[in-house]
Amino acid sequence: MLFLHGPVFWVWALVPLLGYAAERLVQTFLRGRQPIKVVHASFTPNYQGVKKKTSIGVLHFQFQPVERSSWTRMKEGMYLYLNCPGVNPAEWHPFTISSARDDLFANTTMVEKTTGFEVYRVPDKDAKRANRKPRFLRVDKLFTDSSVKEDDYLERHEVDYLDYVSCHIKVSYRQNSWTRRLHAYLRDMAGGRNHMTADTELFKSYYNPKFRDEGIIPYSCFFSNYDERGDLQIGKETDVCAQPIIRIDGPHSAPSEHYMQYKTVMVVGAGVGMTPCASILTALLKYRWRKGQAPEILHFAWVCAHEDLEGFEW
Repeated sequence: MLFLHGPVFWVWALVPLLGYAAERLVQTFLRGRQPIKVVHASFTPNYQGVKKKTSIGVLHFQFQPVERSSWTRMKEGMYLYLNCPGVNPAEWHPFTISSARDDLFANTTMVEKTTGFEVYRVPDKDAKRANRKPRFLRVDKLFTDSSVKEDDYLERHEVDYLDYVSCHIKVSYRQNSWTRRLHAYLRDMAGGRNHMTADTELFKSYYNPKFRDEGIIPYSCFFSNYDERGDLQIGKETDVCAQPIIRIDGPHSAPSEHYMQYKTVMVVGAGVGMTPCASILTALLKYRWRKGQAPEILHFAWVCAHEDLEGFEW
């Protein structure tokens, strides 16, 4: 209609449209080609949102960039563009990064490569083992009634540091929405590797059989693969069709990344917009305040619709 009502419209639209087309080409064929390994994907249902047909929950996934040189400039509050070829190879969506910078570069958390369960290094009190390799034990073994067996201990090659970048995505109720299809794609990839098994208290607290037929099932899946030498590595790059699980264009700058320049900061978020707040809070509580770094005082405010509250228990 613009072309019919304005014969000279193309004169004003040509430059912006060419710029937009160039940006999409650079995003698809250059910036979005960095290899990415998906480490973990989980889904927290929101049954109140399901009843009101607004949202079914929050999808949380963690990934590792294989080449980290472009991520050295990452700061809390930045965002990225996400593409999933298995859902739609031409569709890119922006999401705020919810993890801290040091979660990728200075994370001290170690996990078992096969399951993703957190582990800790066992203090070696035996002087005879002083020169032996360190051993590790899953944290959940500490809270079981049964005694720890020798087979429960893990060697160094069976564990690794959990370095990651994370995003939290509010999943729409609409069946044909991009977020709903992404949720279904990752859920199907989890398959039998769902570590939130039916006998765990966490699964029981999130699971509601009334919505099983709609595919609204809590899951938590940790991805790993074998490299060319046959060694088990954290993360997975491709799906069963040998195409990338996700593609990332980022990180990109945002105003909230400058929070560290001030002594006192107020951080305000609404709904799923609390993801940049989560990034800043994680950075302060886990890393910056332990080093005595700014800001010294942080005021945090978050508002959320009551119907969506259940989906933010992550």
